[in-house]
Amino acid sequence: MKLMPFMISMLFFLCFILFVFCGAFGYYRNRHGLENQLFLVMCILFSIWAIAFAGGNGAVTEQEAILWRKVSAIGWCSVYSVILHFVLLWTMPEFTKRVGAWMMFIYVPAVMMLYFYVLNPTTAILQYQVVRTAWGWAALSVGGAIEGAFALYY
Repeated sequence: MKLMPFMISMLFFLCFILFVFCGAFGYYRNRHGLENQLFLVMCILFSIWAIAFAGGNGAVTEQEAILWRKVSAIGWCSVYSVILHFVLLWTMPEFTKRVGAWMMFIYVPAVMMLYFYVLNPTTAILQYQVVRTAWGWAALSVGGAIEGAFALYY
């Protein structure tokens, strides 16, 4: 493995460790608080994203890099919904009293993105194009409706 991709992978791995410890600490402080539970989920998703980028950046083949990108999609497809839920809960405490249908609007886009980027073999393989650089593997934009929908969701 070349030095620069290794260093970048190590930085992602350090982020992974940081997210795991922050999430565990927040959860340990108050296991029953919804904010703490959401913070833990958010940190877990960030840690999945980080560890997958660490593995993908140091991948040997293009197929291996794409596999790691699919694993990272579990984190980056889902975390935005959790962040929105967390911020709404934190800034509007009355939000917890009327969650009902709002949860659908918050989490359905994440489920749809997971389906298109990870679970559906037809669309998932079309969403990833990677190229090796001096810094490791970089993803290229493939364009299309699914990428546009993700940008709108984000």
